[in-house]
Amino acid sequence: MIALMQCAWLALVMVRGAALATMPSLRCVRQQARADAARAVHAGNGGVRGIIALMLRAVSAVYYDARRAGRHARPPRDFDEVQQMQYIGDDRFIHEFGPDMAPVATLRPGERATVRTVDCYCNVLRRDGDPWLELRKHVPGPNPATGPIAIEGAQPGDTLAVSILDIRPDAQGAMNVRAGVGGLGDYVEGCETRVFGISDGAVDFGGRKLPIAPMIGVIGVATAQVNGAICTETPHMHGGNMDDRHITAGATVYLPVSQPGAQLALGDVHALMGDGEVAICGLECAAEVDICCELIKGRAEQWPVVRDAAGCYRVNCSADTLDEAARLARGALLEFLERRLDGMTRNHIAMLMSLVGDLEIAQIVDPLVTCRMGIRAGILPELKF
Repeated sequence: MIALMQCAWLALVMVRGAALATMPSLRCVRQQARADAARAVHAGNGGVRGIIALMLRAVSAVYYDARRAGRHARPPRDFDEVQQMQYIGDDRFIHEFGPDMAPVATLRPGERATVRTVDCYCNVLRRDGDPWLELRKHVPGPNPATGPIAIEGAQPGDTLAVSILDIRPDAQGAMNVRAGVGGLGDYVEGCETRVFGISDGAVDFGGRKLPIAPMIGVIGVATAQVNGAICTETPHMHGGNMDDRHITAGATVYLPVSQPGAQLALGDVHALMGDGEVAICGLECAAEVDICCELIKGRAEQWPVVRDAAGCYRVNCSADTLDEAARLARGALLEFLERRLDGMTRNHIAMLMSLVGDLEIAQIVDPLVTCRMGIRAGILPELKF
């Protein structure tokens, strides 16, 4: 009897995989299929009742996915705009930035593109209670970043300026918290997954409507040879997992180019995240991101710089400790300003930074922590990268 029910479950898995494949984007069907198969195996330990319950959940999931695909459909953008934008799907992504990466697409400077991203869980957390510790065994790794994307003409010593034109998160996001992990790991009990709906620009958090502020957690380029490969969970000079909530629509991210073509990759979109990302995750979601890349030839900062939607420039630095990351950020900002504010001495820049500069925490939960520092918007309107 149990064997028969397991066969029926696997048939539902196949039906659901077919349904997912017909959705507007790829959504990592292979990872989803592996995760659903893992659920089927896991269900075998729960007896007939457990299998029946999970089969009913699978039926409802197929129905939910079909409805969500319809709800997520958006009015088409201007036809000419769409025609001019390259679409880069979510079926090719990386789990580490390295010095030698083969591009999956190429953009010309000034060319616009839509980049489809999967969430940091490879889209396998679909429902409340999904067992991440089990399902993560069936995905290639966390924090996938779509790419690499080569930028024509980019050479070491240049700066890649990535303008974030729009971020469109999917209709749901997932969170997973577990004991011993993240900034609140000493308080969290067990391992819990919650999935939240997103509609009308807000997250339904247990009946509370939280306005979303979509942002990109991972964005970076190929690393310098001396730094070797760096996993997408870790931020560094190339960018990576900075988890800076200011990387929103309207922002520009300036990344130092270390390899020909730059080799941009991005992912780990959050519909909402607070400074620190203290529970180790924001509202993790798949998304579409519209970008436009430009090159600034022959000059670069040592660390990534973010110009937010309000025009404030901040330097992002990462290190083993908050003290070291803060030291790097304040020094990097002073040097950034010194190269651009003619006639202002270091002492005067230090005074200005102490008056209207803000040293902030971006995140405290990655292998390296990230601090940022910038001058408040409107104080230096003449400032340019």
